[in-house]
Amino acid sequence: MMVRAARDSLVNFIALIIASILFAASFPNLLFQNGLPLLAWIAYIPVFWVIRRSSFGLCFFWGAFYGYAAYGLFNYWLSVFHPLAGLIVGSIYLVYLALLFPLLRLAVLAFPRRGYIVQWLFWMAFEYLRCQGFLAYSYGVTGYSQWSLLPVIQIADIAGVWGVSALVVFPSAVLAAALSEAGTWRDVKRTVLAFFRREWLPSLIWLVLLVASLVYGFVSPIDYSGKRRFKVALIQHNTDPWIPSRAPNQMQELEEYRNDFRILCRLSDEALALHPDTDLVVWSETAFVPRIYWHMTIRDDPNSWALVKELFDYLDKKGVPFVIGNDDARRDPSINPKWDHRVASRPSTGSSTLCPLPRIFPMKNSSP
Repeated sequence: MMVRAARDSLVNFIALIIASILFAASFPNLLFQNGLPLLAWIAYIPVFWVIRRSSFGLCFFWGAFYGYAAYGLFNYWLSVFHPLAGLIVGSIYLVYLALLFPLLRLAVLAFPRRGYIVQWLFWMAFEYLRCQGFLAYSYGVTGYSQWSLLPVIQIADIAGVWGVSALVVFPSAVLAAALSEAGTWRDVKRTVLAFFRREWLPSLIWLVLLVASLVYGFVSPIDYSGKRRFKVALIQHNTDPWIPSRAPNQMQELEEYRNDFRILCRLSDEALALHPDTDLVVWSETAFVPRIYWHMTIRDDPNSWALVKELFDYLDKKGVPFVIGNDDARRDPSINPKWDHRVASRPSTGSSTLCPLPRIFPMKNSSP
């Protein structure tokens, strides 16, 4: 009995490792720059298969294992951003999948014949809900793996990415259900054929929807060749974003930010000199770190405000709009009633002239 349990656990472990690799490989990764999107159509077969052969209690464990393994492998790059980032995201999905797996097991127990359809619906609900609220994280939504298959993703203008995900996830759910009925590997062909003879209608509906989606995908693209083109300069300053945070004091931290800012200005000037007809200059996410709106309105840190003013003075000399990602922090009386709104109107020391706001388009990263 113990030998059989150990063997089953090893099989489940290997199956979920394979599922994690298939999931991660379907997206862009170190080995395949554009990913292997077709793998996503079968990536969840081992997941649904393991759930069907596991007890309700073990589903918590296998869900936690798969959640951490799959998203840890998929989000390998987070460890470069910060050592804790990958750990945190992996832990979040450890909890998510530990809760989801038992629900998927309940779907089979409650609907023995067509539990795979309920499992598919539960998985789609999971993909949608994990993109909502404070912990929203859209990386890894199945539909995004198909980004390079244009005929497949055209239905997104009707059903969003969730419609694409629904098409891609269903084969895994139904094939896992068919495979789970095979007693041995020798029985696989016979059992799968028998399963689809019995469950032909849901599979036929999926096939019709897939064909319709592909037809729509081939006939719906719009020809933009005759439309106006815009030349955009994308500026990446390629500096270590963690150097300022390691500075021993605030002045040195600010000096690092100023150094990054000057590199951005130099690269932008070089791009504009090389291509004077540039329509838009885009800096990378939070390339300019000091909070622009905060220091424009609160002025509680003269040195940071001076750097923000340098930014506006620079932009004021340019005849092209800039898109700059910047952390957006505001004191909002409706959120914090104890804040004295008169602080916001406190006059700044010295004179300053701001460039017209339309020159800059802030992208909000957060709103405390």
